[in-house]
Order: sequence, then structure tokens, then C-alpha cells
Amino acid sequence: TSDQGLFVTTTNTASISDLTLENFTITASENNTGALVGVNRGDIDDVHVINATINGGSYQDIGGLIGNNQSGDISNSSADVTITGDGGMYGGLVGQVVNGTITNSSSSGSISGNSVVGGLIGDFSSGGSASITNSYSTADVTGNTAVGGFIGYMSIGGGSVSDSYSSGNVNGNSSAENIGGFVGDMNSGTLTNVYAYGEVNTDSTNNVGGFAGKITSGNITNSFWNTTAAGTTAVGNGSSSGMTGLSEKEFSAHNFAADGWDTSIWDFNEDRPHLKTENYLPPTAGGTGVGQISAEEAEQLGYILIWNFNDFIDKIAQDGSGTAGKTYILMNDINMSSLSDYKAKENFAGTFLGNGYTIKNLTSGGGLFSSTTADAEIKDVTLDNFNVEANASNTGILVNTNAGNIENVKITNSNITTGNAAILFSSVGGLAGTSSGTISNSSVDVDIDGAFDAVGGLIGHNTGTITDSLTSGTITGVKNYQVGGLVGENDGTISGSSSTVDVEGHTNIGGLVGLNNSGTISDSHAEGSVSGNSAGGLIGNNNGGTIDNSYATGNVEGNDKTGGLIGVNSGTITDSHAEGDVTGTENTGGLIGQNSGSTSTITNSYATGNVEGTENTGGLIGLNNYATITGSYAEGSVNGKTNTGGLIGRNIAGTISNSHATGRVESSGENTGGLVGWNNGAGIITNSYAAGNVEGRDKSGGLVGSNEGSTIENSYATGNVNQTNVMTSIIGGLVGYNSGTITGSHAEGNVSGQIGVGGLVGQHSSGSITGSYATGDIFGQTNVGGFAGYNNGIIENGYATGDVEGSDNAGGFAGVNYGTITGSYAEGAVSGYSAIGGFVGVNSTTASGNGEISDSYSIGTVTGIAGGSGNIGGFVGNMTYGTFTNVYSYGAVNSSATNTGGFAGTITGGSVANSFWNTTTAGMTGVSSGASTGLTGLTTQDFMNMNNFVGAGWNDTIWNLTQGNPRPHLEWENYVGPGVDPGDEGDPDFDGYPDTPGSGGQSGSYPTDPGNNDAKTEVVLQIGTDNDESSRWTIDTSLDFDDIWINLSNSDTARISLESIDNALATVREKIASFSTTADILKSSIETSEAKSENLEAAKSTILDADIAAEMVELMKAKRQFELSNTMLIQAGNIQYNQAMALIEGLNFASSGQEVQNSLNNIQRNGREHQSILNSIQNNNIYHQSILDVVADNNAKNNIMLKMINKYK
Repeated sequence: TSDQGLFVTTTNTASISDLTLENFTITASENNTGALVGVNRGDIDDVHVINATINGGSYQDIGGLIGNNQSGDISNSSADVTITGDGGMYGGLVGQVVNGTITNSSSSGSISGNSVVGGLIGDFSSGGSASITNSYSTADVTGNTAVGGFIGYMSIGGGSVSDSYSSGNVNGNSSAENIGGFVGDMNSGTLTNVYAYGEVNTDSTNNVGGFAGKITSGNITNSFWNTTAAGTTAVGNGSSSGMTGLSEKEFSAHNFAADGWDTSIWDFNEDRPHLKTENYLPPTAGGTGVGQISAEEAEQLGYILIWNFNDFIDKIAQDGSGTAGKTYILMNDINMSSLSDYKAKENFAGTFLGNGYTIKNLTSGGGLFSSTTADAEIKDVTLDNFNVEANASNTGILVNTNAGNIENVKITNSNITTGNAAILFSSVGGLAGTSSGTISNSSVDVDIDGAFDAVGGLIGHNTGTITDSLTSGTITGVKNYQVGGLVGENDGTISGSSSTVDVEGHTNIGGLVGLNNSGTISDSHAEGSVSGNSAGGLIGNNNGGTIDNSYATGNVEGNDKTGGLIGVNSGTITDSHAEGDVTGTENTGGLIGQNSGSTSTITNSYATGNVEGTENTGGLIGLNNYATITGSYAEGSVNGKTNTGGLIGRNIAGTISNSHATGRVESSGENTGGLVGWNNGAGIITNSYAAGNVEGRDKSGGLVGSNEGSTIENSYATGNVNQTNVMTSIIGGLVGYNSGTITGSHAEGNVSGQIGVGGLVGQHSSGSITGSYATGDIFGQTNVGGFAGYNNGIIENGYATGDVEGSDNAGGFAGVNYGTITGSYAEGAVSGYSAIGGFVGVNSTTASGNGEISDSYSIGTVTGIAGGSGNIGGFVGNMTYGTFTNVYSYGAVNSSATNTGGFAGTITGGSVANSFWNTTTAGMTGVSSGASTGLTGLTTQDFMNMNNFVGAGWNDTIWNLTQGNPRPHLEWENYVGPGVDPGDEGDPDFDGYPDTPGSGGQSGSYPTDPGNNDAKTEVVLQIGTDNDESSRWTIDTSLDFDDIWINLSNSDTARISLESIDNALATVREKIASFSTTADILKSSIETSEAKSENLEAAKSTILDADIAAEMVELMKAKRQFELSNTMLIQAGNIQYNQAMALIEGLNFASSGQEVQNSLNNIQRNGREHQSILNSIQNNNIYHQSILDVVADNNAKNNIMLKMINKYK
């Protein structure tokens, strides 16, 4: 492989001989390029180029042997070459001949260029002394201007050509000019005893002739052309003197010797004249040694030479088993168009060497060979324009039934049809109907149309071996069964092969193989489109076979069992993939439509196309039945109706591990999942995930739509899950409906639906969920929960952090609970109209569920929206049955609705034991309606006293009850102190799953007990007169290492929470510079606001003293917060003084707060309107928005900043 030949130039003293160049690939980088030499001036003898490829690009003087022959003699040499490009002066042997002689030489192959293109010579521009004798070309030639079968252009001063011929086809486009069978454009020179035998093909009428395109000058004597192949016009433009047209039949009968043709040069015993020098066989690839052998010597050694179709029929086709042990060598292209009723005898047992020649134009009812034995060999031949009308059970263009070795055979421009009726139990292939032998390095371009039982572009039914072969064309016929672009039915081995055939049929339709019966396919691919039942881009039905490192890129369309790679699989697939889009009905998958059997495995494979189906539709597999999928994935979007999944539509008792799907999943029916639509029959999903958004109806989940009696472990979903535009129910961030087992899994996406909507599961009807969590926000109508919308099963050690919005029966953890929940918590805010709880909306029992919740808590704010029927509680909205043991609610409760309580809105049945609610945050009684037995209210301060919980019998193996903690945490959370929680993503130990008991976590020490937990630091701030209690504020602090509270109270209550001081310190240090800039902005904006306020209307100058007082309180509270933060941190004794100072320093950005206070005092004194200035501040984004944006870019834990800013607003 190079950009030039073996030699760039030779001098006139150079000599090159006895050399063979094989398998050269050259991409020209300059003019004058040939496989042997670019520019030649020396002598060349017995040099042969075999199987070379030259891309001439736009360069000039490109030749198979020599680019430009300036001088020197060429003898006994040949070139078998494919030349392409859009330049000029292209020749099969020499691009341009300036001088010298060419004797006993030839070219074969194909030559394609723009202008001056010849089968042997491109430009013959001799000064008069150059000559060509005893030479020929069989190469096909294609060009636009000056194109000839032997010479493209003979320019002025051209030399002489004698005793030579061309037999290749000459082709030009519709605007081509000067196109001739022997010479394209002749301006001078002489042609003696030459002929053209090939076709001339062009739609152009610009100087086109069977012998010459245009003749301006020169002499032609005793020369001929084939009127059968090239028409009756000798010359398109110019004199036809010296030329005679003969039909093919006349060629074989004409007396050339009488015309003066030398019998010592020519052999007239065949269908047309042949040079006797042709009888010397050129070297063939793969041989050893150097030399020539004559035809006579070959025959004496037992070789049988085939010159024409009569030889082929008499010596091969009609000899059958008599061919055993014989070797046949094709010596010429053969045209079999005059034959009718051709039929070969069976059992060809010899060796047929095509020698690179072509047999063409045969119309028959079967193959060129009827059948071959195991000893037979067929090599190096091209069959062109064969038309076979199948009339037997096994039909192929080359051979009907093959048991031998077929190598390097090409079939082009051919077709097979069934004739008038379908043939039952038939095997039809472009090369062979059936094959039990070996096929290698072969290609077929064929169109097949009809009704057969096993149809393949190469082989109908293969039980042998196929390597490095390819097919192109089309296969059509809606009644075809077992149809493949390469093989219809395969029981053998296929490797390194491919097909671009577009395939259509009835059942078992594949881009490469229709039905693979325990066969092996490796390193192969298909690119064509496929349509039918049980249709696959590579294989229609893989029945127990093995597929390795193979792929398909075509689109697939079918009905039942349609896959981008395989329609139906019960075998083994490894390292394979599909890229095309897939459209089907039932059991439709991006890789496999239906995958069945406990021995079926899919490993390290993937699909990237979009998939659309009805029932059981998956990005990778439509229906997976008892099979195993490992390390595989799907990327395309999936659209189905029932049982729709990003990876698998329905998984029945199959195992899915280390796999994922990333495409969007949409369904108009039930069971829709980001990974699996319906997982049932003891199916297993482990260490897998889904990342695409999901939109479906009933039973939709981010990972699995419905998990029935099956297992999900260590898996997760990150996509959002939404309802379609119709009423939907049972929607979950991980699983829509669950009656199986879920362990160590989580969901991150937001979830919205109508009924039964949960952050992890929509409806948990039975089974168990352990060590799992959800973080997304939840929106629904009824039965809405941060973890589960509806629970009737068992949930252990779970948590939910997302906010929950619902109308009825909404809870931070569960909307409705009939089952058992233990060791779990909810963090998110919950809001709704009726039966709204921080942990559970409604708690009751069923025949199969006892409504038990133990060792659990909620800390989110609960808001009851006016207009509903009430029952709003910090832990539960409405409790009718069941039991609560060792639980607490910690969050605020905001509602004016009926039956609103700090712990429960209504308790009409069941029991509560050893449970608590936070009276400080809730600010109301524990239960609004019903008994409060077993329930105790604690202040925020009291929650720090773990003796309250120890005394209530709480288990310290379940709870972390270390004194000094702000409140009890579950042991599996591994809570280790302020701002550090290994269960949160901000912690370095976070691994994506909640920690379970005994799993450890970060080590750390707890602060010492501050002693008297009732001791408080209080500051009294009096605004107005001493007897105005509404203007007297009491400020006290609660040291809580989870939430550091600053409590401000009078007739109203206000609270500020400073969370995660340690994390805030780090953030503050990083942002001091930006806070300073923000303070400057604040100052400038306030000044602007003051200036604007001077122009306020006098009517707006009256401001109630109470309003101003309230704002002053807010400002003073903010100021005192900074001082109190320092005081309480020092009192805690566990946070170093320099940390506290760093905090104060970080918060000193608010020192500009004094400027805010002074400005507002000025506003009071000058009677400016409070609301207008606040609006101006807000409109200029001077404080609230700018600071909030800065903080929002940091860790979500930085609530200390958010809540202080909110107090300034």
C-alpha cells in the first residue's frame, strides 16, 4: 500500500524482468503512476501485476504496469488491475506511450477515468516509431471522452498496432463522446489485423462506434468488430474503411487467414481468433516459482482449457461425474446468450479455475453447475447477467447443490425468480441453493423474487462454512420463509461476512440469516432493511445458535417478534449490537424481539435505535423469558402500548445485571418502566439503572413499571416519571406497582400522577423494600407519598427527601399505609387539602396489612391548604387503625383547616405508643381530634435530652440516642455530628445508597453535654412603650447541632434555623470576596432607592408605627443573630473559637445591615413609604435576589444564609 509504484522512474539503461507484483494498493499523489514504475525508459520483460488497485484521483498518466512509457520495450507482461479516478490518460497496462514497443502483453480488470481511457493504453502519442504487436485487453473500460477497449486516444504522430484485440466492455455516460470498441479517438497511426469483441454501452450519440468513436486520420486494414455486442455502426464520426462488422456466429466461421492474418500468430480453432501467445498461462496468485507454461503443455499435463461455451458444455456441463480428478482452466470470457434450455449434469467432481474471466448472459432453470461433490473446486470466476427461473427444490446461480470448495467467485447483475408457481421445500441462493462445503472470498449481487422455503443472497441452506463473503441486492416475496441477506437457513459456520441486501418475507427474516439453527456467526454484519414476522436486522430466528462480535445497521419493520439484531433468540449473543430503528407490534426490541430459554444469554451487547411497538416493547428486548442479560444497554427512545421498558418490555423470570437504559420511554398503556415495563415470574434486576424520562399510564416507574413477585437490588433510576394526558394511577420514581422485593435501590427523579404516586413506589401492595430511598419531588392527586403512594407491604430502613404536593392522602413518606414501616424517615415538605401528614397521610389496616409504623420520624414542614376537609398533622393526617411505636414528628405545621395537629390531625382508632412531636415548631396540640394517648410533646430543647427517649423505652441499637445530638437519628444513618451525615450526598462516605446498620460511617466525637438543658440565653428587645407587649420580643437560642435555632417570640412566633455550621464555614470563607462585592451593590442600590423615594406622593407618606416597628424588629433580630451565633457557639464548648470568628467574619457581609438599619430609620423619620422602598429594593435585586443566587449556587446545606436573608426581605 503506497502512493506510488515499486519504482518512480527508470533510465534507458534499466532492465526489469521475471517479476510478479501481487495485491498492490496505490493511491496516486502525482502524475505518472504505475504499479511497477511511474516513468519508464528501460526494458521490461515477463513482469506481471496481479490483483492491484490504483486510485488515480485527478492525476494524469495512470497505468496498471507503467504510468508513462517514454522509451524502452515491454514484452511478455500483463496487468490485472482495477483503476479508478477522474483524471485522464488511464490505461490497463500503460497510461501514456510516448515511444518504445509493446509485445506479447495484456491487461485485464476494470479501468474507469474521465478522459483518454483505454483497456491497454490510455494515450498512444508516439512520434511514429512506437508499436504494439501480439497484445490484447479483456478489461472493462469506463469514461467520458476518448474511451476505447484497447486505446483511448491515438494522437498525431501515432505509431502502429497490429495483431491485437480487445474483448472488454466499453461504457460511457449519456453525454460521453468519442467512444469506440477498439479505439476512442484516432488522429493518426495504423491499425492492422486487429478486432474489437466487447460491448459498447452508452446512451450518448456523440461519436459512438463498435470499432472507433472518431477517426480523423490514419490507416486501418483487415480489422473487425462484433456487431452482436456493439451494434452495426463501425465508426461514430469518420471513415470506416478497412473495418468489417461480424456477428458472434460469423466470428467463429470467418476465414481470417484469407484476409492475410498470420496463422503463426493467430489460432482460428475457437469461437474467435486468439493469439497463440495467449496459450502461455500467466502466474496465478499463491503459486511459487517463475515461468510460463503453454496451453499444449498444460493439456499434456492433464489440464483442460475452456475457450468458449461449447467447450464448457461439452467438457464440463455434460460430463458430470466424469469430471472427477480433472482440472479445467477458463481461457476467455464466455457469452452464453445464444443458449436455451441449458442444464448441467450432476456431480461435478473436478477443479474449475476461472482464471479471472467472466461467463455471462445465461438464462436457465438452474445453476451453471447442477451439483458438486466434496472433491470439487470452483475458483476465480465471475458470472454476470445470469437469469435463473427456479424449477427445482435447490437452485443457485453458480451451483444448485454444493459439497465442494468455492473460492473467489463473483456474481453480478443477476436475478432469480420462481416462475409461475411457488416451489415447496425449496432452498434458493444467489451462489448456491444448498451448501455443505466451504465458500470463501466470494460475492453476489442478486435480486431474488418469489416464494421459497429458504432464501439467501449467497446460500439458501448452509450446513458448511462461509468466510469473508458478501452479498448485495434485494430479496422480495411475502410468502418467503427463512430469508436472509446472506443465508436463508444456517446450520453451519459464518465468519467475516456481510450483506447489504434489503430483505422482505413472511417469517424468520434476517438481514444476514433468516433461521440460524445452532449455527455459529462471528465478525459479520448486515446493513440492509428487513421486513416480515420474526424479523431481525441480522437474524430472524436464532434457534440455539451462537452470535459473536456481529452487528446490524438497517431498519427493521415487522409484526410479532421484531428486533434490531434478532427477531427471536434462544441462543447466545456476545459483543454484538444493532443501530437501526425498529417498528413492530408484539414483542419488539432494539436488539431482540423475543429472548427465551434458560440457556439464552445476552452479554456486552447494545442497541442504539428507536423502538416502537404495541405489547412488550423494549429498547433492547421486547420479551425476555427466563434468559440472562449481562453488561448490556439501550440508548434509543421507546414507544409502546403495554409492557414498555427502556431496556426490556417484559421480563419473565429472567436475570438482568449490570445493564442500563438511557432513552426516553413513553406508553399509552400500563406497565411502563425506564428499564423494564413488567418484571414478573421471579425475575431479577441487579446493579442496573435507567436514566431516561418515563411517561406512561397505570403502573409506571422510573426503573420498573410493575414488579410482581420479583427482585430488584442495588439499582436506581434518575429520570422523571410523568403521567400521560389521561387519568393515571400507580406511578413511582423507581417502581410503579410492587409486590416483590426491593433492596438497596433508589430513585432521583420527580414524579407526577393522579392516584398512588410515590417517590420510590406508587403502590407497594406486598413484599418488602429494604435500604432504599427517593429524593425527587412528588406531585399527585390522591395517595401521594415521598417514598410510597400506597403501602400494604413491608418497608425497612428507607427515606424520602423530596417535597410532596397532593390533594388527598399525602405524606412525606407514604400517602396511605396499611402495611408495616420501620426504621424510616421523611425530610420533605408536604402540602395538600385533606389527610396530609409529615410522614403518612392516612394510616389504617386491611385484611393483609396491620398499619404498623415504628422507629420512624418526619422533619418536614406540613401545610394544609384551605378549602379541603382537613385532617392535617405533623406525622399523620388521619389515623383510623394501626399502631405507631417510637416515632416522632419534628417539623412545623401550618394550617387553618379543620382538625390540624402537631402530630396528628385526627385519630379515630389504633394506638400510639412512646411517640413525640415538636411543640416548638408545630406550635399546637399533638392531636386535633381524637385521643393523644402514648404521645408526648417536646420542645426543640427537650428533643436534645435523650433521656426523654430512653425513658420511653427506645432501643439504642435502633436509635442513636447520644446526649448532645439535636434529636434522635436512626443508627443506620450513621449520624456523626453537626453538618456531617454519611447518609447525605455531601459526605465523602456517601456511596449512593443509605447506610445500613453495622455498615459504619465517618468517625467523630460528640460535643460534651452542656449540662442543664433547660438553661437559656435570652435577650429582651423592647420596641415602643414598656406596656406594649406586642412590641416586646424575647430572643433565645437552642443549641442543636442539626439545626441551630434562634427563637424570637412575643404574641407571634418567629424562628430562624442555622443548619450545618461546619459546611457553612467552608462556604463562607470561599465567598467572602463575593459577599463584599454584594455589600457594595447593596449600599449603592439603597442609595438609589432613597433617591427615588424623595419623589413619592405625599399621600403615601403615612406609615403605621406598628409596621415600622415590625420591620425594626426584623432588623434587630438579624443584628442579634450574629452576636448570638458567637455566644452560643462558645457556650457549646466544642467549636473552636477561631471557627466562630471565621463564621462571624464570613457573615460580616451583613455589616452593611447597619447601613440598612440607618437607612430605614431615615425612612421612618422622613415618612417615606415602607412598601415602595421594599419594592424598589426587590426590583433592583440589591439584596434578596443577589445574595440568594450566590447562596443557591453553593451546597443546599447552606440554609443558614437563606433563612437570614429571608428575615431581611
